[in-house]
Amino acid sequence: MNDTTTKHVALTPIISNSISASIWYQLSLNSFLKKNKVDVFVSNSHYCNLKHHSRQIIHISNDDFVRKSNRRQYIKAAYRIIVSNEYIKQLLVEKFSEVESKIISIPLLPNEQISSLNFTQKEEVKTVLSDGKDFYLLMAEDVDEHKIIITLKAFSFFKKWQQSSMNLLIVADDKKIISLSQQLETYKYKTDVKLISADKKDVACAAAYGCIFISEKQQSDYKMSDCMQMQIPMIVHDSAYFKTQFQDTVLYAKTDEKELSQKMILLYKDETLRNEITNAAYQKIIQTDLKDFTTRVLNSIVE
Repeated sequence: MNDTTTKHVALTPIISNSISASIWYQLSLNSFLKKNKVDVFVSNSHYCNLKHHSRQIIHISNDDFVRKSNRRQYIKAAYRIIVSNEYIKQLLVEKFSEVESKIISIPLLPNEQISSLNFTQKEEVKTVLSDGKDFYLLMAEDVDEHKIIITLKAFSFFKKWQQSSMNLLIVADDKKIISLSQQLETYKYKTDVKLISADKKDVACAAAYGCIFISEKQQSDYKMSDCMQMQIPMIVHDSAYFKTQFQDTVLYAKTDEKELSQKMILLYKDETLRNEITNAAYQKIIQTDLKDFTTRVLNSIVE
């Protein structure tokens, strides 16, 4: 692709539901593609324009696409289909036999802006966020409150059986922080639980003893990749999607207080296991050369 003859345009449509999405992709986008004589259109969703004959690349990030009807039209219209999980690829191939030759599988990719903290830096973060104590970090921005309560119960089991000074930091939005602050008033280990806003999650993640992801949402794995690169062990929601993505590089648990507490205890007590999964995760995330992979993807689009 010759940058001297290629023009890149980013579109930012305001889409609030499936109706507005259909209107924009089938009417507004069609007009834009024709007017600008677009050769390649890359969509950040599974939608594309069904009339224009440009090379359109769509992104399918979860299994909602497979479960809904009337999706074959997008499969036929797409020139390439990007998936970031082999589980999603398997579902697509099973339902749409013609799709396999169009799929571009995106592996877990390293983030060039991510780096691990050294011991001193981690201690400084802990001093600020957890009174100098080790902590588990619960990513709860996109998690229902009742699941957060289940995790708090799991943390109670952990504290009871381990007699540890471990803290639990919970990343949540402002509304949840207000609600959880009230509920924590009667929580036995309330002094060991800290509620933090989203703007602190990156630095907290880098210093965590372990990160807990209980969200079932299939697009929530971007932060998990950062953990892998920083060698922070993870407890992840037990599902086929995440197991296909992370394999033996994390611990898995259903959103159940006993199962979660068992995995917290295991990660705390078994240092050999902890080292094994963090090392495996790190090797998995750095195995892909980002520049080489990007070049291969671009070549597959313009070939």
